[in-house]
Amino acid sequence: MVAALSVVVLWVVLAFRKDGLGEAVQAVAFYLIPLAMIWRPDVLGKAGATLDLLWKMDQSTPGKVVRVCGWLWLFFPVFVHAFAAMFRAQLK
Repeated sequence: MVAALSVVVLWVVLAFRKDGLGEAVQAVAFYLIPLAMIWRPDVLGKAGATLDLLWKMDQSTPGKVVRVCGWLWLFFPVFVHAFAAMFRAQLK
């Protein structure tokens, strides 16, 4: 849990240094959901939703799956930058 909070703080500080307070506030808002997914996966896994009139989620998502998705969301900017760098290298 401390590791996830440390990653969020790192992203918020980087956003603040790069673009200022507005971007830092947006980063906090963006990373609250994955932080909740990591800290409380069972609660979020039990939240059902109706996605379509014919398809209803009637089982909870396992906590491990929710937690892994939260970690992937936290490191999404790293994936984006890595793929962007890879494609820029291909274009040169």
